[in-house]
Amino acid sequence: PQAGLPLGPAAEGGYTFFLVQFHFDNRWRDEDVRDGSGVRIYFTSKLRESDAGIFPMGDPLVQLGGVSVGEGLSRHAFACPGSCSRQWLGTSANDDEEEEGGVTVFREALHMHETGTRIVNEHIRDGKVVRKGSADYWDFLQSGLYEVPQGLFQVRAGDSFRTTCYYDADKSISLASDYDEGSGGGTGNGYGIEKEGGPRTVKFGLGSRDEMCMVYLFYYPRRKGASILTSTCGYEWPLPNCRASYEFA
Repeated sequence: PQAGLPLGPAAEGGYTFFLVQFHFDNRWRDEDVRDGSGVRIYFTSKLRESDAGIFPMGDPLVQLGGVSVGEGLSRHAFACPGSCSRQWLGTSANDDEEEEGGVTVFREALHMHETGTRIVNEHIRDGKVVRKGSADYWDFLQSGLYEVPQGLFQVRAGDSFRTTCYYDADKSISLASDYDEGSGGGTGNGYGIEKEGGPRTVKFGLGSRDEMCMVYLFYYPRRKGASILTSTCGYEWPLPNCRASYEFA
């Protein structure tokens, strides 16, 4: 690989620790379940040619938390302006001068939860869509963080993005029958049925039964002095240049 995430002093842009977080979703209250998962991290003293960075977009901090996705079919779109890529693509961490060619994206990861049906991330240059990453059929149990199968592509200063997530609130009800069987004798409420019975209101949030809409671009070379504040384009983001507009239909 041409790039890797740097380890070392924070002052030099390196990672000094790892935080592993597991989210357990035991909605059927199954007992005697053992967790056999784990994480394996590989590192090397042979540095790659470039440091890698991550650029989130859409609603990466779930600022829409508590807001309903709407009834039935709905579409939520987040537009990241070209001013953000101009701010983000400043000086390279591997060069003292700005690189005219921008950065190379080697991985594009899309994320929603269980009522999502489709997600599209459009890459726009000079007002035209130059490429599109999408998951046209979304299954949360299989997709999770979906990596778009594609080659490398370039992002230049002034490029913009439009992230669109499609949901079906009724999907939360239809999923109930799919997961009642084999649930270990739990409540059997399924994905969309509350204890009292009847449909629930699907909202944006952090839980598996809530919804999200976000995209992560993994790229190189990482920008010098890059931070989550300067290398994120999100809804209600504190930096005006990287504040994504939002549209609901």
